[in-house]
Amino acid sequence: ARFPHGIHRLRFQCRACHENPFTMESGATVLYRDAAHSSQGCGRCHNGSAAFDTKIDECYRCHEEPRE
Repeated sequence: ARFPHGIHRLRFQCRACHENPFTMESGATVLYRDAAHSSQGCGRCHNGSAAFDTKIDECYRCHEEPRE
């Protein structure tokens, strides 16, 4: 998945995500699907209330097409 850091920074202060659930060091957090979609990752805010839900059918909002 891609992460648009700039868009998030326009609306939130760093402490909204750092240090909990994500460390401040670039590249330090590796999230796999289940963790990213849970409240331990992106799903913390992307829950359908604060932001679009990670369970949406529009996967392209975060994920690129698979490469061949």
